[in-house]
Amino acid sequence: MSVCAASAADAVTVELPAAGDNTLIESPIGENSNGAGPSLFAGHVGKNGGATPLRRLVIRFDVAASISPGATIDSVRLRLTRTGGNMSPSILDLHALESDWGEGTSALDGGMGAPSTPGDATWIHTFFDTMLWTTPGGDFDPTASATSFTNDGGLLTWSSEAMVSDVQSWLDDSDGDFGWIVLGDEATSSSVIKLGSRENTTVSVRPMLSVTYMPEPQPAMAAIAAFSTLAAVARMRVRSSGRGSQSRS
Repeated sequence: MSVCAASAADAVTVELPAAGDNTLIESPIGENSNGAGPSLFAGHVGKNGGATPLRRLVIRFDVAASISPGATIDSVRLRLTRTGGNMSPSILDLHALESDWGEGTSALDGGMGAPSTPGDATWIHTFFDTMLWTTPGGDFDPTASATSFTNDGGLLTWSSEAMVSDVQSWLDDSDGDFGWIVLGDEATSSSVIKLGSRENTTVSVRPMLSVTYMPEPQPAMAAIAAFSTLAAVARMRVRSSGRGSQSRS
C-alpha cells in the first residue's frame, strides 16, 4: 500500500493492492478455477468453452486494514490492465458481491483454468468444495456499481459514486467486504478479456484500488478547533463592546 497527500486539504489518498482475486469458470460442478494464476478473465470464451463458455472475475481489497475507522470516502478508482484476449471495444460491468469467497492454489494462464483446490471460488462454490453460492455464477447486487468502456489494450478504470458507497460500507463493516465481480460481454462469442491478476509477475499490470478519504478528526484536534472558534467569538465580542463604548463617549 502507498500513501500520498491528495489535492483537497487534509485529504489522504491510498493505493491498495488486491487482497484476493479469482476467475469464476462456468461449470455445473465447479471443477475448475484459477485462484493463483497470473490472469483474470471476463466474458465469453467462444467455441472452446462448449456449453459452459462464460467467465467472471471476482476481486476484493482489504479496505479496513488500510484506512482508519471513521474516515469519509471521497473518491474511488479501480484499475485493471488488459493483457490479452478480445481486443475490440466492450463493456465491463462492476457489481458489489454479497457473499464471501475464496482463492485457492489453482493456477493456469488460460481461460479454461486448472482443477479447483480447497478454498477456491468456482462457478458454483464460494469455497471449493464445501460452500455454495446461492446463485451459480456469484451472488451480487444486480445494479452495476460502475461500467468501463474498454479501449484496445492498456489500462481499464472504473470510478463512480456507487463505488464510493461500496468502499464506505466495507470500511464501516469489514465483515461485509466481499469486493466486486466483473461481468464482460456474455452474449457475444469470443468476447473474453484477459487481465492481469495480483499474482502476475509484472507488477504494473496487477489490480490497484485508489481511495481518497477524509480522516475522522482526532479528539485533540477537535478540541483545539473548538477552542479556537470560542476564542475568535470572544475577540469579536470584545471588539464590538469596545466600538460601542467609543460611540457613547
